[in-house]
Amino acid sequence: TDGRAGILDYRHSWLGFYGDTLDAVIDLGSRKRIHEIRLDFFYYPLSWIFFPQTINYYVSKDGKHWQSVGALHPDGPARLAVPEIKTFASPRFSRRARYVRVQAIPLPTIPAWHRATGNPAWIFTDEIIVN
Repeated sequence: TDGRAGILDYRHSWLGFYGDTLDAVIDLGSRKRIHEIRLDFFYYPLSWIFFPQTINYYVSKDGKHWQSVGALHPDGPARLAVPEIKTFASPRFSRRARYVRVQAIPLPTIPAWHRATGNPAWIFTDEIIVN
């Protein structure tokens, strides 16, 4: 949440997770009206970086009891050598909450069409934006 967006180079301003789920909680400090949660992901299969298999979005008033506000199941284009940045936003909603949680679940393994098939996949994200 440093406000620095990633560029088309995964070595700058990206946070990577190798075979692990991104599970981030943001405390907004007080209850606020929230309409959307979005985040960018980097895609570059040549370096084993894929879009997540699933992205779950949650809100909470107390940080203990979570309410789902949407889920996405992104498809990744099967282009190996072309990096891409894509924004994945929750469906629009309207809730008052203090806490926001995002879970991005990676592919279980790199797909069969890839030369590194069977290995864990990376997911890379830069910022979580709460509107």
